[in-house]
Amino acid sequence: MTIPFLLTSFTTWKPHQNSNSSDDLLERMGQYYPHPERLSLLRKLPVDSQQAIAQTLFNLHSTQPAWVLCCGMAENRDRLSIESNATQKDKILRPAIDLKLLIGGLDRVYISDYAGRFVCEDLYYGVLQEINTLNLPTRALFIHVPILRPDNEKAIINSFIEILHRLECQ
Repeated sequence: MTIPFLLTSFTTWKPHQNSNSSDDLLERMGQYYPHPERLSLLRKLPVDSQQAIAQTLFNLHSTQPAWVLCCGMAENRDRLSIESNATQKDKILRPAIDLKLLIGGLDRVYISDYAGRFVCEDLYYGVLQEINTLNLPTRALFIHVPILRPDNEKAIINSFIEILHRLECQ
């Protein structure tokens, strides 16, 4: 049986960070997602493009999930943001899904056109390129996660879970 989701998160990269919100969210999935057995978690990837891509692609091939959802921290955003593309030099790759339809009615989620030009975008590009090059049945998204606070945590978690439910129906 195919595992529906491979979820990735990063470790911290700045001295002031106590945790990475992407990893905080994945930790909560073990507690709140009703079917944790359907999740393969690849937590605390190094903030190094080559290592993060290598580890994610290894897990992509070993678990063969229906979806890879790479998650990264967005300290200055207030909602989940699904990245519409990944860019490397003059090449742009896009996920194989209608993002507007996916997030319809979710007020704590929006579509972003800027994956950050950092390890997040490198990872997203690497995963999309692998899927496209090898014509894999897996699809991928990158989701930036805001800092989880008591006033937004429940809404962010619920929105993320709703995204997983919607993706599982694709």
